[in-house]
Amino acid sequence: MVSVIIPVFNKEKYLHVSIESVLNQRYQHFEIVVINDGSSDGSEDIILNLMAKDPRIKYINQKNQGVSATRNNGIELAKGKYISFLDADDYYDPLFLEKMVNKIGDYEACYCGHYFVNPDNSKKKSKQEFLDGDILCEYLLNRCVAHTNSWLICKEFLLVNNLRFEENLDCGEDMLLFSKLMTLNTEIQCVEEYLTFYTQGVSNSLSFNDLSKIYKDILWVNMYKDFLNKTNISKFRKERAMDTINDYRLPALIVYQLWVNRKSYKKDAYSLALSEVEMYINDIKISNGLRSLKLYMYSKLLKLYQIKPKGGLM
Repeated sequence: MVSVIIPVFNKEKYLHVSIESVLNQRYQHFEIVVINDGSSDGSEDIILNLMAKDPRIKYINQKNQGVSATRNNGIELAKGKYISFLDADDYYDPLFLEKMVNKIGDYEACYCGHYFVNPDNSKKKSKQEFLDGDILCEYLLNRCVAHTNSWLICKEFLLVNNLRFEENLDCGEDMLLFSKLMTLNTEIQCVEEYLTFYTQGVSNSLSFNDLSKIYKDILWVNMYKDFLNKTNISKFRKERAMDTINDYRLPALIVYQLWVNRKSYKKDAYSLALSEVEMYINDIKISNGLRSLKLYMYSKLLKLYQIKPKGGLM
């Protein structure tokens, strides 16, 4: 059985589609663990109406704890052999569970591709490579970009390795968890199809663009580096992962967030933010082909927007 964990916080507009996408799976051996994380809209009514029609929907209502704690609660409550996560504003292709269960076999984790769904309901495939095995560095290099919704994971693997979402983070908690998972598992499987749908531009979405996100990205990356240093894996894998983070992943997170926000903030605040993170982007190495060249170019263009601030905090 698969346990699909759906955290809900004020998603009444999307929730019905999300839950129905699970109920309409061709593979029917599942339960849906829906956790209402203190919603103040009509989300609960939608859940209760659907629950009355299908006993496989398990409903938990809790005071607001945040998405990481909510997903972790779902892991503890799940009865299935496998776990999948689905955000309440996203949805599955009808063949998602069937193809993922068939592929994972005796392995511990499997992923697939996803579509981006725009506000006008147009869809675009994520740009990614479909690779299996030891894909940690490919994930950190943003080549395998499996979304949180696009995983099927053995629950026992999460429990044995004490893998949970970091509850002190409100950004990057998914990247941190899956980076840890790929550090500990070198036999990741993949379904080379686009079977999940990630809705963009949603109010209260779990993703966002903001200058402050830079500091949150630095935080989760440093937490992962600490985990990596303490984990008993080969020296070669550890050094390669650390170099990938320092040479590409962290600079990319910083540079592109600065670039996206270059016209949205006052120049002094923007310049101060740039000066505070400059140490991370001063020595970009060409470790990821054309992606690194593009990153290097944008890091230089950022200088055009820099004005030295007189002082004060952002």
